[in-house]
Amino acid sequence: MLHVLIVDDDPAAAAELAAALGEREGYLVIGPAGDLRSATELARSSNVHIAFIDAQLACFDSAYRIADELNGLGIQCVFVTATEPPFLMPELAVAWLEKPFTGQAVARCLELATSSLFASPSAGVKAVQPSD
Repeated sequence: MLHVLIVDDDPAAAAELAAALGEREGYLVIGPAGDLRSATELARSSNVHIAFIDAQLACFDSAYRIADELNGLGIQCVFVTATEPPFLMPELAVAWLEKPFTGQAVARCLELATSSLFASPSAGVKAVQPSD
């Protein structure tokens, strides 16, 4: 079973994503974490494989900084955002999930992240939009 961490400081948004992720077999949802410290603690203690990170965190820690730290732990990251990130960072995230999202879009992000766990380095960030 793969462990999926949610990093989001909005409890309602985290719960919505947790519900969508919870519908997928073979994945266990961990979190949410709201900042870098809690994200890395949960990642280490829960053997996390994939992280969905809100690109617009209100805390001082940026999504990019959190993704960088989690990547260092071998975790595949997906940015979650209502708008395309100002710049894509394929070395930090395998995909970005556009809000509002569908279950199908969440499943596609999980597929991309899972494939990246067992494949050579990604060719780039893939956008997964609600219609995907």
